[in-house]
Amino acid sequence: MTTIHEHIGFMDCDSLRKETGLASPDLFFALESLATEQKISINIMAVPESSRGHFSRSEYLYIKFIDLLNRYISCERHIGFYASQLFITPKYLSGIVKKVSGETANYWINKKLLDIVKVQLLCTSKSIKEIAYGLNFSTISSFGKYFKSQTSLSPTLYRKTYSSI
Repeated sequence: MTTIHEHIGFMDCDSLRKETGLASPDLFFALESLATEQKISINIMAVPESSRGHFSRSEYLYIKFIDLLNRYISCERHIGFYASQLFITPKYLSGIVKKVSGETANYWINKKLLDIVKVQLLCTSKSIKEIAYGLNFSTISSFGKYFKSQTSLSPTLYRKTYSSI
């Protein structure tokens, strides 16, 4: 369970099984339990069987975007940053992400950031201030406003409501 709680970012099932030492049924039960308790968020990305390792350029760029997002979300939340890392324009990246996933790039940026915030609120003893500054928010107030706009709860109330810490 510790591996599951501490890992933020992309991890495939085989890697997770290897790191936790759990068999598939036990791993899926643990993931389901943690997700039900809102202690983790699971984002499943299906790979079409027909592609068998071959991706279109759009799919490839989307996968690279998600990978970059997992690496840099704690310090970068602007689509322009991710587009520049992929050597494409923000508009082109937005179009690709929408085409491949059905959601906008900003949706994925906000979702990933919110997932990290929730994990840190529920699974760490970090103060709200430490979380805010660790995720590159300029002020605690801006962090609180962002979180409340996304969840309708303040970070403190969210932690009190859902945490067992």
